[in-house]
Amino acid sequence: MAGFDDDEVEGAGGAGAVGTGLLGGGLTAVVQAASVVVKAPVGTTLDSIPNPRPPAGDGDLTPKEREALVACKAGMNNLQAAFWVAGKSLETMKTGNLHRNEGIPNFADYVMDTWEVSES
Repeated sequence: MAGFDDDEVEGAGGAGAVGTGLLGGGLTAVVQAASVVVKAPVGTTLDSIPNPRPPAGDGDLTPKEREALVACKAGMNNLQAAFWVAGKSLETMKTGNLHRNEGIPNFADYVMDTWEVSES
């Protein structure tokens, strides 16, 4: 039975090589290199938040200031989501005693040593 990757042709592999297609139905397929560029969402990296600047004036925000506000709000929303993800992660590790092979028997000490987060 043909596998999903049986569309490769002996010696093929460069851009423009021809194969029989994913399902082998006789239709030709072109083998080519592909690349995917993933851009981090605004507010999830330091580079996506503009540097602090004095206001452009007292009136309405400029387009650049509105863009900065959107990025900063996204950053704060990211913090809020990250807070809940971190909390659930800590609860899951503590409840399951998942740190037990890390050499630190006390969970509070483990968290402090690993992430410098105190129990309080």
